[in-house]
Amino acid sequence: MSIEYDGRTGKPIYIDEREFKVRYRSSLGFLEEYFRGLEEGRILAVRCMDCGARYYPPRSFCIECGSRNIRFYQLSDVGKLVTYTEINVKPQTHSDYTDYIVGVVEVDGVKLVGHVNAKFEDLKPDIDVSISVDRRDGDTYYRIIFKPLERD
Repeated sequence: MSIEYDGRTGKPIYIDEREFKVRYRSSLGFLEEYFRGLEEGRILAVRCMDCGARYYPPRSFCIECGSRNIRFYQLSDVGKLVTYTEINVKPQTHSDYTDYIVGVVEVDGVKLVGHVNAKFEDLKPDIDVSISVDRRDGDTYYRIIFKPLERD
């Protein structure tokens, strides 16, 4: 424990450096189908049945027209890599992992963010990638994984 002074206000602040974990529970409601899909290795987006707008991550209403006439649809397991970056300075939650690549992939009218399983030098925009879902040993959350497809 220590007392320091806020750089902006000059007021004293209490600093407690103990680490703690937070567990929370949240009702899935509309998103139950999405999370069931992840458990089955499927990635679901939603489409507005009134205006055709598509969303990922899923939402329960359309921000284009306000409709709640929303339906889930399964995304293809192949998409196009839009952009990517290598993460060298990681958040504390990922500090035990080696450097990794995060990419954005366009598929079926939406864009996904996920981990790219490849060497940075082997990547370039607009390549086709496979899309899958996994969960690392010890992790409690699902990850979206992109992997470049073999070229003929």
